[in-house]
Amino acid sequence: NFARPMMMDPMMMRTPIPLVRARMPLIINPYRRPPRPQLTPPEPY
Repeated sequence: NFARPMMMDPMMMRTPIPLVRARMPLIINPYRRPPRPQLTPPEPY
């Protein structure tokens, strides 16, 4: 079960954090960083 979200999120694989801790950043990640450069202008990039 925990292997599925790991593959979905490359960040989880990079950081050896527990599932509970990795789940939090997974939801905060999209909020902190833009979902895709398409929505945000290439200025910040």
